[in-house]
Amino acid sequence: MSPSKDDRKPAPLDDAAMRMAAGVGKAGRHKQEHRRVGDRSFWSSLAFIGMIGWGVVLPAVLGGFLGLWLDRRYGSSIRWTLSLLMLGLGLGCWNAWRLIHQERD
Repeated sequence: MSPSKDDRKPAPLDDAAMRMAAGVGKAGRHKQEHRRVGDRSFWSSLAFIGMIGWGVVLPAVLGGFLGLWLDRRYGSSIRWTLSLLMLGLGLGCWNAWRLIHQERD
């Protein structure tokens, strides 16, 4: 006599499936919390915008200063300044994108 469809046990989950299930649960709890609390206040939204702004500006400025120091130290023109400024700006934009998507989900 073979077991019926209801008698069979599901296969145990591996580590990847467990991590995915935990992530889905966390995202669901976050959305429920957002629905419970509702929209942000004006000050909370302003703080979030400021956090994104500093997250873009700070890496760009630090990259520019580091590049300027390297250019002066090694006598190059503006090669390091522009390169590290662009790298910092790219890193800052990636950080802002990540924060916005993290907050949206």
